[in-house]
Amino acid sequence: MRVWDRHFTAWQVLRGEVKVSAHGRSCRVTPGQWVLIPPVENERRFSDSARILSLHFRASWISDLPLFEWEGPLVLEAEETRAWLPPTVPMLKLVRRFFPQAYNKLRDQDVSYEQYMALQGNFHRWLGLVWAVLRARGVVSHMPVQGDSRALIMKRWMDAQPMGEPVRMQDLAELVGLSIAQINRIFTQSYGLTPKRYAERLRIDYALAALSTSDSQLKEISFRLGFRHQSEFTAWFKKRRGQTPSEFRSKYT
Repeated sequence: MRVWDRHFTAWQVLRGEVKVSAHGRSCRVTPGQWVLIPPVENERRFSDSARILSLHFRASWISDLPLFEWEGPLVLEAEETRAWLPPTVPMLKLVRRFFPQAYNKLRDQDVSYEQYMALQGNFHRWLGLVWAVLRARGVVSHMPVQGDSRALIMKRWMDAQPMGEPVRMQDLAELVGLSIAQINRIFTQSYGLTPKRYAERLRIDYALAALSTSDSQLKEISFRLGFRHQSEFTAWFKKRRGQTPSEFRSKYT
């Protein structure tokens, strides 16, 4: 099964085996081992008897800079990850207790302050242990760079806009009281690309996720992205990905 994912994935294989491929790298994960998968397109295959402990998470600074970065699946031995289980098991028990019907959609749930702190406390403890192992493995870790607060305001505004609504540079300029040339400069300094390119990336990320993880018809996805005709969406997608939406989706069916 192929998956295009924007989040990190961590699995511990409890029984059977899992095979993961990404960025030209393949690995076989057996009982006791963990595998960490970065936010990339990947393919995974599970044996019939496979049973895994699974965590799906984001790990980035407020600027969207990831905490760590590597290519392809990374297999870790039981000796390296022995300290991970103490915070992992209570965290999963809390999820089952508080959200028995929403195991895969925690970010959509209403939680009390006590529930939030209990989950976050265990998760941050676990993430700190993961980070320590990754650094020992030589994985690149990032530290936040102080950026312009106005760039963050623009980013959050674009993140909150309906996907089908075009982002007008003049609206962004008025939002932070700057000229278009100025918003391009400070946004690029903070995030490495212009606001227009960032808005375009949001659209392509949405299209990739919708095509790979949903059964929505192409016409419906086109409409959500603001295209009047499916043919316009097809041409736009092919120009950016080198294949049509149907060709991309065929890899996931």
